[in-house]
Amino acid sequence: MKRLLTVAGVLLLVHGLIEVMGLFAFFSPSNQPSFIFEELTRNWQYAVWIGVISGFLRILAAIGIFVNRRWGWALGVLISATTFVSLTFYLPFGVMDAILSGAVLTLLLVFNYGSAKIAE
Repeated sequence: MKRLLTVAGVLLLVHGLIEVMGLFAFFSPSNQPSFIFEELTRNWQYAVWIGVISGFLRILAAIGIFVNRRWGWALGVLISATTFVSLTFYLPFGVMDAILSGAVLTLLLVFNYGSAKIAE
């Protein structure tokens, strides 16, 4: 079971680092990224900042999991569930979020509730 937690921590760390790399979008000579919603396309800088903040929260959750703290597990569940709810706003980028946050959420919940029965 400890392996599930380690894999979830690694996925949180990888997902966080990918999102923090969004900072490079501010220095990219290419055009602005396009999103499925026109409001995000016009204000893409805000979407990038939301991703960077989420990335730092994911890294913090991974650190908490690696040092075996309950707050790391809780933060990982919260940031993954929040991402899962809002990922459609960030299409096409939300596909990657669905895969990574869905895997993390599943691993963390199975780690915590893996052998528990629904009803006795």
